[in-house]
Amino acid sequence: MSDEKILAGGFVRPNPSEPAIPVREEWTRDRTLKSFITAQDSTSDGLLANPLAGLQHRQLRALGCEFVHDYDLGEENNELFAKAAILAQDNMIWKDQNGAGRQLALNVEELSALSREETHMWDQPWALYSLMIVCMGSAAVQGWNETAVNGANIFYQKAFGLHPKPNPNDPSYNPTPDELIYGLINSAPYLGCALIGCWLTSPLNRILGRRGTIFVTCLVSSVTCLGQGLAKNWQQMLVARLLLGLAIGAKSATVPIYAAESVPARIRGSLVMMWQMHVLWTAFGIAVGLIAGAALYNVGIDPDCRSLNWRLMIGSPMILPPFLCAYVYFCPESPRWYMKKGPSHYNDAFNALKRLRRTSVQSARDLFYIHCLITAERHIRTNHRRFSELFSVPRNRRAMVASSIVMFLQQMCGVNIIVYYSAEVIYEATGNPQRALLASMGFGFLNFIFAIPAIKTIDSWGRRSLLLFCFPLMAIFMTLTSLSFLTSNLDIRAGLVLTSMYLFTIAYSPSEGPVPFTYSAECHALHIRDLGMSFATALTWLFNWMVSFTWPMMDRKMRSHGSKYQYSPEKGIFQWSAGFSGGFAFYAGWNVVGFFLILLFVPETKGRTLEELDKVFEVSSREHAWYGVEEVLYIIKRFVLRRERPTKPLLVCDRKAFNGVYDSREDVRGFPE
Repeated sequence: MSDEKILAGGFVRPNPSEPAIPVREEWTRDRTLKSFITAQDSTSDGLLANPLAGLQHRQLRALGCEFVHDYDLGEENNELFAKAAILAQDNMIWKDQNGAGRQLALNVEELSALSREETHMWDQPWALYSLMIVCMGSAAVQGWNETAVNGANIFYQKAFGLHPKPNPNDPSYNPTPDELIYGLINSAPYLGCALIGCWLTSPLNRILGRRGTIFVTCLVSSVTCLGQGLAKNWQQMLVARLLLGLAIGAKSATVPIYAAESVPARIRGSLVMMWQMHVLWTAFGIAVGLIAGAALYNVGIDPDCRSLNWRLMIGSPMILPPFLCAYVYFCPESPRWYMKKGPSHYNDAFNALKRLRRTSVQSARDLFYIHCLITAERHIRTNHRRFSELFSVPRNRRAMVASSIVMFLQQMCGVNIIVYYSAEVIYEATGNPQRALLASMGFGFLNFIFAIPAIKTIDSWGRRSLLLFCFPLMAIFMTLTSLSFLTSNLDIRAGLVLTSMYLFTIAYSPSEGPVPFTYSAECHALHIRDLGMSFATALTWLFNWMVSFTWPMMDRKMRSHGSKYQYSPEKGIFQWSAGFSGGFAFYAGWNVVGFFLILLFVPETKGRTLEELDKVFEVSSREHAWYGVEEVLYIIKRFVLRRERPTKPLLVCDRKAFNGVYDSREDVRGFPE
């Protein structure tokens, strides 16, 4: 290999005077390079799982030195990258100090850092924790943006002259323009997010980088929140909230990418922590938004609702983003983003990794491995039609259907009625706006507190099992909410509504709250994972908009016969008389439907390797649906009929796509024992 040179993009030049030859062709006659990246005749996911698999140590050392030469990383780093290439192939080889690991000649500091990386996974440089603070703060901003409108709903309708029709149960009832405007204002950020915001992610990241995108979206978020608070009419409010959606969409997609590209694999892979932390800190932001609503109630209130309080409520999320804007550029940029910009930025990527890792050998290892992954991804994009494979390849299509189901149900379970409209719902039940804001604050606390256990239960119970356990409970509690409006006693009605909403939150927060993003991030094949995640994210924002837009009309239309929405002189507000709430019952029904969709079409992914996930999603939808039916029969026989150890159903996995001979049946973990 002394006269050969690996070029960026996967070409080899045996002699400087000869034209570059594709690596795949050259490796057929040079076995030293046969296993390197694009010459591997493996599956796409196998290639991305370890592009260096099969190479000998002398080949890896040579490739490490060539890497230094190609990207001007300094000839003094030749030995460093020779060792790094071996560690990139097998990060545990340093443990073998009596064999191959001894040949690496690692010093005491390097051995100590590699050991602590394994045993103390949270012992990381401050720069990495700074980056995580930015990610968590960005998630909190998103949650705060979502619930800032919750308390303001009670006041801004009257301030802008948006009054509902007094009797929507009239047979000739149609949604009034005011109701449509009210629903559109509340849902505007999610419409902007689904239609434009999510799709701005790629160009913004390509031009500005991860830090730049977070800076711009936080800045836009702060300015638009200020615009909401200063709006003089509903048209200005609508424009400000649509622009807010552009920031929410791009930021919600960028933050997990920034975290995943910067943190060590040990943290990324152990608990899928970044996705779970994103959901957890979004729940924290939701709680802060509801607390702000309750705290600002008495500020400048007047009978005509042209007061300062609702403007401060809806403008309050502008406080946190400027701090993130000021802080984000003190964090390192994503090394992977630098490397995708081209060979001239590899030194920038190396310097960023030096800040994010304890030692130079860890930084060099990760830089070399990221380079191999980028080369492999380019090869896959050249040889695969990724977007069409999302639908045409059965394994990919089943994963897309499963992730779409859990994302769709995150909205259709009805949780965002509580997130966006709980203050108004409780206000109409009690007639007391301050009590309504305090009760909504309770929802925020419960949502945050009960999201914390999911960090453990999502892996100990499993994603599918959590959902199957909690969806029936969510259906029961949403049904109780719909029945709570039957009583005419306002105190009893308020107690029933609050209790059932709180119980629903307790069931939702550890299950359908964190599971959809975690599931969607892991179920897709690696080479189309970014596309699959983009599709799932856009889907959840689209249905988020639909739920928040239609609720005001749905709530007033789907009341039981005889229930009137009439003016109460005592309270000075429009209020429902006793009657069944069909809107809450509608979403209770979707929780029942959700249970069966998950049972039949959503496989378990807990604790699965890439190869095992392929096997699980190779199972046909018909076979998995029958497996779900067998699971229910098993539960009935064992826990209802109390039969002695009935036969536990097993999921039949089609393994014809894999080389070798395997058993045709495998238990892929349905309900926990």
